[in-house]
Amino acid sequence: MKVIILADENGLLQMKMNGSGSSSSIIGGGTEVEGVTLDSFVERNKLKRIDFIKLDVEGAEINVLKGATETIKKFKPKMAVSVYHKPEDIIAIPEFLNNLLPGSKFYLSHKFYDWSGTILFVNPRE
Repeated sequence: MKVIILADENGLLQMKMNGSGSSSSIIGGGTEVEGVTLDSFVERNKLKRIDFIKLDVEGAEINVLKGATETIKKFKPKMAVSVYHKPEDIIAIPEFLNNLLPGSKFYLSHKFYDWSGTILFVNPRE
């Protein structure tokens, strides 16, 4: 079975599957998978539009977004992005997206007693 994951660059990556429903990128071990940027996926498949992007990729959100820069600027999709996997994500991800889509509306949703499950919603079309 061939595994393809969204990444910040195209190429082979090493992933360690931890068995709990989440995975993490590692260097020098694990399962070899193909990484592909959303930009190259959109181009290769000649997609005419992207309306919505949802990301909960266990801490790789900023990497996937970096690989989707041209797609995000071109299509201006609405987004729901997890910002709780790494402490810096709650600041870094909105800053990154605000630079790509100035004037967008940003909303945070938080449903739990701790910081897990915090989702950033982005609407660039309001």
